[in-house]
Amino acid sequence: MKRSKASVFWGAGLLLMGVLLLLQNLRVLPNLVETIWLGLFGVCGATFIGVYLADRQRWWALIPGGALLGIAAIFAMEAFFPGHGALTGIVFLLALSGTFLAVFFFHRENWWAVIPGGVLFTVALVVLLEEFVSGLETASVMMLGLAATFAVLSRVETPQGRMRWPLIPAAVLLSFGLLLLASSVGWATWAISLLLILGGAYMALRSLPRRE
Repeated sequence: MKRSKASVFWGAGLLLMGVLLLLQNLRVLPNLVETIWLGLFGVCGATFIGVYLADRQRWWALIPGGALLGIAAIFAMEAFFPGHGALTGIVFLLALSGTFLAVFFFHRENWWAVIPGGVLFTVALVVLLEEFVSGLETASVMMLGLAATFAVLSRVETPQGRMRWPLIPAAVLLSFGLLLLASSVGWATWAISLLLILGGAYMALRSLPRRE
């Protein structure tokens, strides 16, 4: 049975290669090399996704599947929409981010997947913004994105209840992000004052006795 499946897989691969070469000879495909790699990475990525769909307990297959499909998307852009080098990196980062978020969405026990998912999405956003702005603005977006990631993580329900420790890195990263953003636009003093007021109010409310 395993030999039969392997024969089908390699047969399909050879068939795909033959079709690609035929399309190249007919001048339908402008870039053969990119298209071949697109087909190979696409088939491999789809294979891993198929492994997951066949057995939902194998959630790990989503990670290589998503990564390989992201690489296939890069070759697709190079083959059919050349000249967009910066966007290819963004597409790959978004594919990886979506992969980890899918691992969490379909298997909520894997709460850790929120962290790489949020980080990769934030990096993709920073890379996109670097086409328009630079310096402290992009650094502040990075900090704020990471803060949002940990803030979302603190809302995730686990068998032990919601986790509280993500609020600590979220608060620290939020503070740094706001300070960097304030420094970039020249109102750092106002931001620091606001943070001190909000922080003091939060600590005061936390110290109040709770009603039974």
